[in-house]
This record gives sequence, structure tokens and C-alpha cells, in this order.
Amino acid sequence: MSTMTTSTMVTVRNPFCTTYLLPDVARQTRSNSALSSKEKTTDSKTKLSDSDQPTGSSVVEGIQNTISGPPPASRAEDTNQTSTPAARAPHKSNLPLRLFDSANIKISPSGRRTCRKVLQFISDHSAECAVFSSVSPGVYTKLTEFIDQIGVKTRLTYKHKERILLVEMPSAIHEAPMATFQCAFNDFFSALPFPKKLVNANVLTSITSKSSVPDLRISLQSIADYDVSVIVTGVGETAFTQGIMPMYHKLRTAVEVYPSLLLAVAAAVDEISPYHTPRAGSPAWNTLLFEPTIRSQKDFLAGAGTGSTPALNRPMIIEGHTWSSIARVRMKAWIRLGDVDVDGHIDMDTTDPNEVAEGTFYPTNDGMDNVLAIIERGAIMTRERLILLCQKIQPNIDVRPLRDPNIVFHFDLDLLHTKLVGGMGETAYERYEEWYTKTPRPRGTKRNADALAEPVSSGTRSKKKRQRTVGVMTRNRKRR
Repeated sequence: MSTMTTSTMVTVRNPFCTTYLLPDVARQTRSNSALSSKEKTTDSKTKLSDSDQPTGSSVVEGIQNTISGPPPASRAEDTNQTSTPAARAPHKSNLPLRLFDSANIKISPSGRRTCRKVLQFISDHSAECAVFSSVSPGVYTKLTEFIDQIGVKTRLTYKHKERILLVEMPSAIHEAPMATFQCAFNDFFSALPFPKKLVNANVLTSITSKSSVPDLRISLQSIADYDVSVIVTGVGETAFTQGIMPMYHKLRTAVEVYPSLLLAVAAAVDEISPYHTPRAGSPAWNTLLFEPTIRSQKDFLAGAGTGSTPALNRPMIIEGHTWSSIARVRMKAWIRLGDVDVDGHIDMDTTDPNEVAEGTFYPTNDGMDNVLAIIERGAIMTRERLILLCQKIQPNIDVRPLRDPNIVFHFDLDLLHTKLVGGMGETAYERYEEWYTKTPRPRGTKRNADALAEPVSSGTRSKKKRQRTVGVMTRNRKRR
């Protein structure tokens, strides 16, 4: 991990996530990193285990750690790839930052610098998330108000006590695991014969841009009595390119905020190698960047290969460049034992197999039966909490149909596979679209991103260019 010092902040980077710290915090981080590098031993088996979780009181220190152990061996992404990730092309479009600089926002100089760093990441993100420290509540409020006004698609998680801001730019791959959970719980709730006009059972993904709740939220709400708080029974979060620590940070935050939680699920998706944009002079750069129009998603993805069926083991390689790939998918689930109607907290540090299970979905199915068993128990506990809520609303309700053994919770692993494969294609196109629209072309390169342009023959010149040429010839005659 390299550290870059500036006059006001230090940026701690890794291939998955970026952390912005004040100088004092950064010095302590460097000391801790140096100490840990001497004592740390290599574990050949990478797991979503307690060693990946923040255990100390310092959340910032925990967030800086990433997945222990490398993903499976990477493959060449283009003809110019080296072992060092390339920097993104400079001079990209920076609309959010420019709008912020032109807006008359009353904020302190230090707060303005923090906002500019956040907006710089949003405008030109090379990872899916960044962690910013020492962000005051006032600066966070101003920043969220501005982001709402300009309509930027992002997700912010703010930890008031530690003054930490997590900024995420989720991709289609990021959303795929929790979208599968959403389908499973929606089917489960649809089959349960509870009074749906009186009870609102919600399974939401990507709730709000400012929510501290992770990617998935399962909740129960009494429509008959709005004084009753929403009962959140389950949460889920995915880590893709961002590392494990931000994911655990959000799950731990949810556990603290919602004592009614019965189930928590984590999914970690690793790429074969960290994504980078095409390097200047590579086949992808020379071919795609100089095309006069941006390709449609259909035409772009067609370049991944003719006649080949999309699959997790087939990275999206187009014009010699890898736009998205999946090396490994892991999952972990926790439940809270005890009475479902009594508040408590899920033990995120437990190793009790009755409360937690972890496994690998891809490239090999290892331990997923245990994970699915924990998730199913969490679904059954959620059903029991739903029954208690129905009894509170209608004391004489017959709950036997709700416990019908033929109504089962089913998490479809085939659907998860399909959504991940589809997410690879969508993520590849999202990255291509951003790169094409933000990367400047050399002078003289014609470009039209909105409509197809007719190719101009080599012997055709515009009227203005002919006029300029005639003018130069006239001046040369006068000099003679």
C-alpha cells in the first residue's frame, strides 16, 4: 500500500478502495502497517472470516484492510498490461466538481476541500468506493444536499460518531447477489397468506442515496398503526472491487441501528484482476476511442465473441481489453438466536456454526449448503416475527396457514449465477461508456456520441478548412 501526502490530507490507496485521512491519522496508519507487515503470515485459503473483519475500536484502521489473500491467478487483459495498474486518462469531464465550484455554497475552506475530494472521486472513480475521514456533520449535510440537487447516482454512508463518510458507486455486478435475495424473499412473502392490506412486508435494494442501511433491507410495517416503527429483520451487503472492510463496516452499522435484526448476509465478488481503463496505444484504445460514435450495448457486447455463451468463466474481453470479470464469489450469513420479538444484536464476531456460516459459490461450490441453511433459518424467524405482528393487529387471526410446511423459502443459486453473468455484461458496458465519454481524443478526431455520423472520405474537406487553406495560399503568394 502506498501513501501520498498532501498539504491537508493523506490518501491511502489500494486496488479496491481509497481512504482519505488527516495527516495524524495517516502517520498512525503507516506505523500500524509497518508493524503488521513484520508480524503478518500468509494464509493460502482466503475466507470471509473474522480476520477480515474490523475488531478494534478504530473503524478507519479496519476499513484500510482488504481481502486477505489474492484472487485466483489473473490473465492478460490487453497487449500492454503490466503488473502495475495504470492511472486513468487525465482531463476527464468533471461536471459535479465544476458545478460545485460555480455554486454559491456557504461552507468553510476545509469543508469545501472535503467536498471537492468527494466530488472528484464521484466524477472520476477508479474503484467502487472511497472512505473519507474527519467529515463533520455540517459538511455531510451540505454535500448530500448538493448531490441531491445535481442528481448524481451514488450511495453515501455516514458514521456520525467516527465522522467517516463511505461513498459508493455500485455497478451491476455489485447489485446482482442482493437482487437474487430480493427475488427469494418476495416469492416467500407472496406465498404467505398474511393480511397484506394491514401489513407491509418490504424487500428493498438500493434504498436511498444517503441510507446507512446496506444494499438489501427486509422490513415489516403495520399499516393499521403508523405509530409502530418499521421492523427491520434482515440486511445484506455486497463487496465488489471495494474490499471486505467497507462491507463489514456497513453491516456492523446496521446491527447497531436495528436491534430487531434477525438475519445479515454478506457477499464478496472478486475480479480476476483490478479493473483499469485501456492504455494509450493498446488495441482497445486505438479501435474504440477513435470510433465516431459510441457503440450500443448490443454492438459492444457482441465484440466479446461470436457464438460463445456468456458465463462466469468467460471475462468480457472486447478489442483485447478486459472490461469485467469474476474470479470468485463468496457468501457469509449470520442469524440472531433467541426470541424474535425481543430486541438484541447479531454477534458479527461469532464462530458458532448455529449462528454463522460461510462458503464459496464460484468457482467451486464449497460450503454453500451451510450458508443457505442459515439464510433459511433467518427467513423462518422473519416469518415468526411477521406472525407476531399480525396477531398484534388482529388478535383472533388464524396463524396456522402462515406456518404451512408447504410454504418454503428457496434461494435459487441458478438465478444468482444468471444475475452475475448479466451483471458482467452491464458492468462492462458501463465502464466502456464512461471511458469513451470522458477520455479526450487527439486533435482532429471527430466524435459524435449521440447519433451515428457518416464517415468522411479522405478527399473531402469542410468549407471552413478550404477557406483557411485558400487564405494561407493567398498570403504565401503576397510574400513572394
